[in-house]
Amino acid sequence: MNNNIIDVTADSFVKAVIEQSQQKPVLVDFWADWCEPCKNLMPLLQQLAEKYPDDFVLAKVNTDQEQQLAMQVGIQSLPTVVLIKNGEIADSFTGLKPAGELEQWLLPHLDVTTDETEEPEIVEDTEVTRLIAEQNYPAALAQLKDIPKEQAIWQMMEVYLLMGDTEQAQQLLDELTDEQRKQPQADIIAARIQLEQIELDGREDLLAIKNKINQGATEQAAEELLDKLAENPQDDVVKQLLIQSFALMTDRSQINRYRRRMSSLVF
Repeated sequence: MNNNIIDVTADSFVKAVIEQSQQKPVLVDFWADWCEPCKNLMPLLQQLAEKYPDDFVLAKVNTDQEQQLAMQVGIQSLPTVVLIKNGEIADSFTGLKPAGELEQWLLPHLDVTTDETEEPEIVEDTEVTRLIAEQNYPAALAQLKDIPKEQAIWQMMEVYLLMGDTEQAQQLLDELTDEQRKQPQADIIAARIQLEQIELDGREDLLAIKNKINQGATEQAAEELLDKLAENPQDDVVKQLLIQSFALMTDRSQINRYRRRMSSLVF
């Protein structure tokens, strides 16, 4: 584990967080082992800590073990991430953020220089686009094999997802370059892969909602999922579908509203 990733208790909080934040920002992640969104968020936070090892500290607080500390800080839902700078709360959020959005949220608080060069445009082959529209996926893949991989990889992942082959899509996602990973499309692909991997246990009602998410009707799907969560706040499958629907939305204010509604039902 990196030196800038630490576990914090009530006894070490003042020194490890408050005092240390006078030198560099400290990102405090309040989590619990039973919290599925926490388990999804933790690796993303750790990746950021590894990417910026000299620029901030990631402090993890297990709220099951440190309930009094969580109460003192005013934690009401999980996960909650609080950014401490110069001994004071500079920013915070609750719930799960996609990797790209998480980095964009954090960077303004760090003293780092980012590359302002324009991101390369994702180029799509029009013939492949036509074949995908016709659902002729084998022909689309054959066409993509004749295109340079750095250009073809995005549409290849799209085709594999449409075919339900998440393993191949994940393999291509893992092969993206660092520059490609910075593009929002990478986060979308990752969210779609996670969506496909959710086990619905034969629930046809949720399959219909999942299809709506895949078709882009994420807000309608979220409303239906929130209604189901109100009926059963312990429904883990509904929670997972909600989290992935958030990752595929673009309206940040709407996402925050849905997250608050979800938190009010769960906690």
